[in-house]
Amino acid sequence: MAIPEIYLNEALALYQKLRSASEYEERMNIYAQIKENLAPASHSDIKGAECNDELKLLVIKNYDKDLGIIKYRNH
Repeated sequence: MAIPEIYLNEALALYQKLRSASEYEERMNIYAQIKENLAPASHSDIKGAECNDELKLLVIKNYDKDLGIIKYRNH
């Protein structure tokens, strides 16, 4: 799983909110919101992706809200 760059700021804000949440139900709700922004990514999809140290997730740039991960062909 990876986080598309277009959702990174939202996920980071949710992560900060998660850190201050004390109730279990609230924490699970925030986790679910973060998880909604993740995209399943293959090894080739994450080639060259950078890791966000705070979220401990790879950040992918080749993502479109409607199409998902955009695969580029090598010619």
